[in-house]
Amino acid sequence: MNNTWAAEKTHGELAILKPDFLKVLCKGKSNVARQALGQSMLIPQNGMLYFEIKILVMKRDEDPVIDIELWSESSNSSYTYSSSGKILGHNNHGSSGFPPFEQGDTVGIGTNLNTMEAIYSKNGQPLSG
Repeated sequence: MNNTWAAEKTHGELAILKPDFLKVLCKGKSNVARQALGQSMLIPQNGMLYFEIKILVMKRDEDPVIDIELWSESSNSSYTYSSSGKILGHNNHGSSGFPPFEQGDTVGIGTNLNTMEAIYSKNGQPLSG
């Protein structure tokens, strides 16, 4: 299943890059939350929703912490993996001690919509806690 980012649902300091509309570039320098939303909600038949983001550039002096978040409107739940190594999700109000991520890493977040179990990964390796 493929999806693209929705320009009309994307923060003004984020640029969606052509030709495939799958890459997002942060143009801003302010320390504010920004979001990019998909064109559509893709729910596979098995109920597992998962995505990965490759951190191409990360300037610690400008963005000391980056949070990657998956938000489910249907369950009003969010799942977050922070570059500081903290995760949050559903009934988890924050767990530290997970590996931080940085430039060059691929970070994954997912949820099983049937069980509401959160899944986190770094560079293809599942994180457990």
